[in-house]
Amino acid sequence: MPRTSRQHGFSLLEVLVSIVIIAVGALGAAGMQINALKNTGSANDRYRAASLASAMVDTLRANRTEAVTGNANFVSGVAAGSCTGTPSAGVAGWQNQIACELPNGKGGVAINAFTKRATVTVEWNDARGNAGNTAQQFVLESRL
Repeated sequence: MPRTSRQHGFSLLEVLVSIVIIAVGALGAAGMQINALKNTGSANDRYRAASLASAMVDTLRANRTEAVTGNANFVSGVAAGSCTGTPSAGVAGWQNQIACELPNGKGGVAINAFTKRATVTVEWNDARGNAGNTAQQFVLESRL
């Protein structure tokens, strides 16, 4: 009787080890996907904040005389707008837009009439960001 020492097929242990390795890899890939989605949302909010601040600076430049003289339509402390209200002009309308586009969004404009510099501030809640810091602030300073 000839002895055969060849092994045919896979053992059950080899199959179980390969399943565990594939499962750990799949869980790691799912974790990376979740972090990527969180960071993408956070980056999108930062982009919107920068765009809204830039839009306000453009509005201030277009209405430079009124802005520098301290017209109430163009100066406001950091405050929240209302996403449900009717559209307003100036800073109030801009604050409403921030409230609609950013979570807990607030905005403010400060103008130094002497130096003719405007400081535009946008704040929002970024709880889903990677750093975990909920309060985020974007400040844009420009000469009018």
